[in-house]
Amino acid sequence: MPTGYAWMPTNIPPKCKLTKWQKQSLQAEADKFVNEFYKPTIQPPPENPLGNYIVDFSTKWHGAYLQFIARYDCPGPNALYPFFLTAFARLGYFSHDSWNIWHAAITTSG
Repeated sequence: MPTGYAWMPTNIPPKCKLTKWQKQSLQAEADKFVNEFYKPTIQPPPENPLGNYIVDFSTKWHGAYLQFIARYDCPGPNALYPFFLTAFARLGYFSHDSWNIWHAAITTSG
């Protein structure tokens, strides 16, 4: 059974360490995008909702990644919680104007 390891170069750049002020600036730009692109797609709550529906979008940092968050309301009588949050996209920042998307899920509000 082999126990040796081989080093292989990759094209993935190392994670960038950001200061608090850089993170705030980048999050402000992301929040502007969320307000212009995602929030107008939110539809009013349905009458007699049987399932979960999106009521808000936001962003937050999780380590070196900027996450886009959708907030869902759970209106049913059997709901354990009144709402839940889910990250539908995660971006890694590497340098000025250089982002990698690490996770994306399709989210609809209807």
